[in-house]
Amino acid sequence: HLLNFGHTFAHALEMSDTNKLYHGECVAIGILVSTKLAQDEATFTEVKSLLEKFECIRALEDVDLTKILYDKKRLNADIKEIILPKIGQPEIVTYTLDALTEQFAAIYSALQHDTSLSICKSAFHFHKAKLSGTVLTPPSKSYAHRYLIAAALADTPTLLTDLHELSDDIIVTLKSLSALGCSTAYDASKGTISVIPHALPKGHEIQTVHMKESGTSLRLLIPVLISQLGKVRITGENQLPMRPLTTYFDIFTDVEFTKEERDKNLPLLCNGVITPGDYALEGNISSQFISGLLFTLPLLSKDSTITMTSTLQSLPYVEMTLEVLAQFGITIEHDDTYSRFTIAGNQNYTSKGTYAIEQDYSARGFFAVANTFAEHDITILPPAKSTTQGDCVVMDIIEKQLHAVDLTHAPDTAPILAVLFSQISGVLNQTDRLKFKESDRLMAICTFLDTMGVPYTIKGDSLSIQQSAIRGGHFDTHKDHRITMSLIIASTLSEEDFILDEIKSCDKSYKNFIQQYEHLGGFVDEK
Repeated sequence: HLLNFGHTFAHALEMSDTNKLYHGECVAIGILVSTKLAQDEATFTEVKSLLEKFECIRALEDVDLTKILYDKKRLNADIKEIILPKIGQPEIVTYTLDALTEQFAAIYSALQHDTSLSICKSAFHFHKAKLSGTVLTPPSKSYAHRYLIAAALADTPTLLTDLHELSDDIIVTLKSLSALGCSTAYDASKGTISVIPHALPKGHEIQTVHMKESGTSLRLLIPVLISQLGKVRITGENQLPMRPLTTYFDIFTDVEFTKEERDKNLPLLCNGVITPGDYALEGNISSQFISGLLFTLPLLSKDSTITMTSTLQSLPYVEMTLEVLAQFGITIEHDDTYSRFTIAGNQNYTSKGTYAIEQDYSARGFFAVANTFAEHDITILPPAKSTTQGDCVVMDIIEKQLHAVDLTHAPDTAPILAVLFSQISGVLNQTDRLKFKESDRLMAICTFLDTMGVPYTIKGDSLSIQQSAIRGGHFDTHKDHRITMSLIIASTLSEEDFILDEIKSCDKSYKNFIQQYEHLGGFVDEK
């Protein structure tokens, strides 16, 4: 039993659907938790300093503590746990499962928020590689968000299909639907999500919805949540609290927005009502604000209009919203230039039952660019089809052998197109909006071009990239999924290693990207 020190928590962490940690790394974290359980601060401080000195503590990902049910030291409802009040003097203490789970949860939560804890930083090495084989592109993140929200607002259940993987952002939207009273279930084996509206109570006086890092979930859902709940508290993490929300603050005059932190937009308490009326918005804001309004205004008691005061950017995303709304029986009229939308009130979302989610062309673009390099031979499934998704511009650039792109309607393609243009030369135009993504993407792109030794020039809102051999080095991904995946594709061409500070950000939009990269013959060496 004494040799099992740290293992009770370690096994729960090991069996949780989190980071891929080695057994020993899980035990190190378990030792920290079990030492804290003994409530001797001097011993805990000494053990903590040893684990930090030898860089044993990896990122403290979430843990599923129900897994301690499977611990071999359990007997019925009790479990023996090894604690360490003093170095060299371990003790075996019997707890009930409930009591140990409760204490583990409290201790681990405190450790996760302990900024003084030294976390071991990994470096991920990518070598030159020849990629060949078949990849299956994930379902469209943009469509999945929209279908989920529409299904939540419908009166009858909906089944969404062709969802063979779920990115982190989609999981955020999926979980957020419970605040609207929806019951959801994901069947990974069938690739389906069932959405049953009005199946759950809408919650407490103040419902808290955690958006993690998903800007799309945040902006699409804010007006929906307010209109349905009246009062809602919204939280986020990493860079999401810094993402602009001024548009909603300005146009929703009957909603009181209270920031909990002065210099951040999240956590945010929203309290009030969304009223029908005439809304005027600038066209260069994120299209997600317009889509959020389009989801919400049809539900209100009177008619509304949206007028664009300048040319609407990221138009394909608004077209996708209109397409999904139409499939749920929502009628919205607009002029030919998409400068004015007329929305009738008192409309009802009506589900047809089953909807298939098409492939994600943004994700497809990464391996499509890789396939342009002579070293690679990749078959991408399903075959490309006609789509509303603006990010299919990557395929147009490749097929038509173009050397310039207007990013107005497809800003997310900039990182991978920067990699493409490093091999054929090209110009990224309309780059201004790249500054307001998961990172300052314009800065991030310029930084990785500098490290790769690729010449470029900036003039106004245009970035001109010259063809060049790519060299390796240390790269900061800025925890931006599109920067990370673009760097991994670029690494396949370099004689020198690409060393990335993290790769988990890929999960935000492409959960199986690393797995598919390795399936094609790539290799990630974690150190």
